Amino acid sequence: GTPLDILGTQAHFGIGNRGALMMKAISAGLDRFGAFGKPMAVTEYNPPSHGRNTPASVPRLSEEEQAAWSENFYTLVFSKPYMRQLTRWFMFDGLGGDHPTGGVLRRDGTPKAEYHAMRKLIRETWSTDWKGPLQPDGAASFRGYFGTYEVEAGGFKGRRVRLHAGDAPEQTVRLEKA
Repeated sequence: GTPLDILGTQAHFGIGNRGALMMKAISAGLDRFGAFGKPMAVTEYNPPSHGRNTPASVPRLSEEEQAAWSENFYTLVFSKPYMRQLTRWFMFDGLGGDHPTGGVLRRDGTPKAEYHAMRKLIRETWSTDWKGPLQPDGAASFRGYFGTYEVEAGGFKGRRVRLHAGDAPEQTVRLEKA
């Protein structure tokens, strides 16, 4: 009978169980939580990596494979309409938990392939930079990702607009004449 506002799950991926690393299996698992009809958060995430006790016979992922896997995981997680956040757990290799290769940065602070993949995904792929003409009535429309936008148009004062999950699917923004 306790009310729930949001569901959280941890997503620490070891390398041992290959079946659990398949996006199809992860998607099905997330959807089981999504069936509750509540927003959801991944409260801790690290990509597949060797733990300190992983046998040497288990193949390691290269930095590039780890980056590609994380890009697929982030894309899957944020494709779910009930998902609200994902918190990265390890920033540096070897500085936390049982996954010495689970960071986006090497121990010396240099970026790994995953750092560059995540930066591109967040700053380029999931960013909207729209430029185009206004309609005769001054209106314009575009499809974009949730986030903060700087809206500028010649002859009008600029305005900052934030679009969030849960907002109406269409938003109208009115600019004041300059």
